[in-house]
Amino acid sequence: MRLSQLFYYIQVMVITLLLSSHVGAALNDKMVKTPSRSGITLFTDDFSGYENGSSGSPPWYVYWGNAKVTDGAYLLYSVEAKSYDETYSALSALHAEWRNYRVSLRVKTEKQLRSSMPNPWEVAWILFRFQNIYNFYYFILKTNGVELGKRENGDFFGPSSQIFLYTHGSPTLQFGEWYNFRIEVLNMNNNAVKIRVWINGKIVVDYLDTETTLLYGGIALYVEDSVSAFDDVIVEKI
Repeated sequence: MRLSQLFYYIQVMVITLLLSSHVGAALNDKMVKTPSRSGITLFTDDFSGYENGSSGSPPWYVYWGNAKVTDGAYLLYSVEAKSYDETYSALSALHAEWRNYRVSLRVKTEKQLRSSMPNPWEVAWILFRFQNIYNFYYFILKTNGVELGKRENGDFFGPSSQIFLYTHGSPTLQFGEWYNFRIEVLNMNNNAVKIRVWINGKIVVDYLDTETTLLYGGIALYVEDSVSAFDDVIVEKI
């Protein structure tokens, strides 16, 4: 994964130790248990309950970068990269120990932030089964297709620990357009994990990961060298 800033990495190692009590209480305020088509709604957030400019914390935990609620949506953005060898990002996470769930949300990448030629992956990312910055799955709708991958016991900033699971050349991202994402993650026999992803109601990923320890976790929103908006987040038990 093409990820950023070492000094943020050092900060994260320190403040992660403080997360459990702070985030746990905050998550309970947003967590609901209501009937849904699959049984239980675990979490919902349309970002209407925050003041403009709020970071969304709690229940969202901003690891680094810029995050703020703007006109009822959650905006994440990095600073602008001035050269090809620079990269910047923003990460905001919702910590939980959910196992089998569906996350639905709307996502819009407004623009890329790079003076030099931008890369296809410098857009909005959705992280799921997010345990910490070393262990999670991710999905990206890029300018040249879709990508599913993971980090497992790996350095968030180290490209060698990124594991690519699936890529395809379509669909492709259009800037400034809202997309409806739905991601389902389900534990199978022998610790395999079934992952399916829909965009605007069309399935784009149907993948079985047979070698994984990512059997639970929350969700996170991430942008790399871009400005992206997120809204109408719903997590349901399946």
